[in-house]
Amino acid sequence: MAGPSLHDVERTMTLLWTNRKARQKLLGKTARRGGSKPPGKLSPVVLREADQQGVLLYADLLRTGMQDLMLSVYPGCASLIGDDWSEVVDDYFERYPSAHYHLNEAARQLPEYLAGYGKVWCKKYPYLVELADYEWIELELMESDASIEEHPWQEPGSADELERLRPVVNPVLMLRSYSYNIPEIVETLKNEGSSLTDLDPCPTKIAVYRHPETHFCKFLELKPVAAVVVELAIKGPASYAELAAAAVKAALEMDPQEAIVEFLDLIEKLQSLKVFVGSMPIT
Repeated sequence: MAGPSLHDVERTMTLLWTNRKARQKLLGKTARRGGSKPPGKLSPVVLREADQQGVLLYADLLRTGMQDLMLSVYPGCASLIGDDWSEVVDDYFERYPSAHYHLNEAARQLPEYLAGYGKVWCKKYPYLVELADYEWIELELMESDASIEEHPWQEPGSADELERLRPVVNPVLMLRSYSYNIPEIVETLKNEGSSLTDLDPCPTKIAVYRHPETHFCKFLELKPVAAVVVELAIKGPASYAELAAAAVKAALEMDPQEAIVEFLDLIEKLQSLKVFVGSMPIT
């Protein structure tokens, strides 16, 4: 009688290492007694030959690594969930088993998990999914393999330069619109460890990007006019003149001349912060 294929062995051992119900089935020896069908796609033949102590040891090592990973990526979420965090992580990995060779990628879907299976926590902390997204973005941008090429920056000092030039947007940048002020929540959790319940919604736009010189991830809260300018620049290429027109339109209560002055200060600030990484001619 032919033994199990290598694929059956790999699939069964992976389930035993990562799935509690599968390990319970092994420890109950139901496969040897001819009991109920093993969970998932476990091979009865492999189950009979499996080293129970070895399975438990390796499963424990994997669990420790996964717990450490999730705590490092989502410290704010862990702080809010508290004593139940380990169980949340265990359940997450059983519902969203990693399918990527890079371990850090296994943490990517926690916001999706919390939205779908963390209703009890989201009811208590309605900003929890946004907080998880905020915490994940930092790792994603830090590990992005995109290169940031800086260009010389020419401050547009004339109408011709406003029409002829455009900003170069940092390519390792994401914009987020949150219903709550997530940066403020993160700082409060770091400094006070508060549970932060009963917070009022506070719509917030954020630019998250990797600094080309320090390679650290930066979080920048954008005021309404700045958000309009950065969003349009990302969709671009848009000239400084087009960005200025959008800024004047967004600054509803400001005199147009004053709005232009504010716009010029804004693009200089975005350049100094490395949200913009230079200027180029419109082509």
